[in-house]
Amino acid sequence: MKKRKLIILSLDAMIKEDIEYLKDKPLVKKMLNDGVWIKTLKTIYPANTYPCHASMITGCYPNKTGVDTNFYQGTSTWRAERDNIKVKTLIDYAKENGYTTANVFWPVLGGDKNIDYNIPEYFCGADCFKEVLQKHGMTEQVYQDIVVPNLDLTKGYGTAGGFYTDDFIFACARDMVLKYQPDILLIHPCPLDSQRHQDGVFSDNVTKRLEESYEYVVQLYDAVKQIGEEDNTDFIWMSDHGQMTIEYWYRFLVNFKNEGLIETDKDGNMIGGPVKATPFNNSVKIQVLDNFVYDKVKKMLDDDIANKKGIIYYSKEYAEKEFHTPGDFDFLVDSDGNYGVGREAYPDQLGNIYSTYAPGVVKKFGEHGHSPEIGYQPTLIAIGPDFKQGVTLDRVETVNIPVTLAKCLGITMEDRDGVVLEEILK
Repeated sequence: MKKRKLIILSLDAMIKEDIEYLKDKPLVKKMLNDGVWIKTLKTIYPANTYPCHASMITGCYPNKTGVDTNFYQGTSTWRAERDNIKVKTLIDYAKENGYTTANVFWPVLGGDKNIDYNIPEYFCGADCFKEVLQKHGMTEQVYQDIVVPNLDLTKGYGTAGGFYTDDFIFACARDMVLKYQPDILLIHPCPLDSQRHQDGVFSDNVTKRLEESYEYVVQLYDAVKQIGEEDNTDFIWMSDHGQMTIEYWYRFLVNFKNEGLIETDKDGNMIGGPVKATPFNNSVKIQVLDNFVYDKVKKMLDDDIANKKGIIYYSKEYAEKEFHTPGDFDFLVDSDGNYGVGREAYPDQLGNIYSTYAPGVVKKFGEHGHSPEIGYQPTLIAIGPDFKQGVTLDRVETVNIPVTLAKCLGITMEDRDGVVLEEILK
């Protein structure tokens, strides 16, 4: 029996409204008519790229995957290595069952020995691009066959393999299909996420990035048809998280500083105190290091909520039960949907309570990392021999997706948080 093929394209920060905008484009129209649309995905929390993608490839929440942050604790180093994920992935199961595997920039898969053709997501200068990627799983064969023919697409950008080389990522994925015809292919480009961070959720530039992305997806799908595998390929186009538009940030930690709960250096960076705060883009984990101030911290947060300052918070017990969010914290402070609270968590020298992203500048920005119930939501469309035609679901948890896709391959993923979505399968 011929082995099924599976392509999972994660277009970072794509939302339901993007599919609505593209619905009359030929490929999207075909996928909606002949496949499945899950209008919104309930992602994990905090909804950041690396934790999301770890869950998207395992079917587990962060408390099982071990990946709840983009960066290693206290650093700006991305958690790009596969050994950050503490459970078996869909890739692992596929390899055990005789499938060939490939990856172009899917996060947290650096050095994965179960990927036959791997271009892992790493951010480095063009002068060390080859060295770094080969160190983390890319073979010389993949470099010569796939990367070298497309390197010109990275010219003019500050970092080869950075957020703005998405044409390079799409081209490498297309060429992997044509050259290697892998059974499983993962892809992760970021044009929408990058532009939304700059402009907010909607702008003319975001629309341009969306239309460009659509054309790249068409090229990828055409490559599947070119090798004669369209009728044997399950093609999934999804996203990891949504975003919300922010104009102002409520920098509640200024109050903490004024009350002596945190200490900062001359640049406003936290260096000590009885409270530790860890930002996650648009949420902040608060750990009380001295129980003597616990009640004071809670009262300050409660007062902010009562006075509608722009935040909500969850207790550790609630966050662990409802969101399966791990970590050392006592309060998980989130946006109320109106103000940003995370990326600009550190108090500045001026002590502004409400401040714009940059001093003196009022500008829209897009952000994620907040609760999966806030803001615009990620989405999924899929087409292929294993999917029913014309099925639409309103909302599904992201952890259900890899478990469902594993069934398409004839695989059962054990001890998962997600369940198989039988209602979308033939």
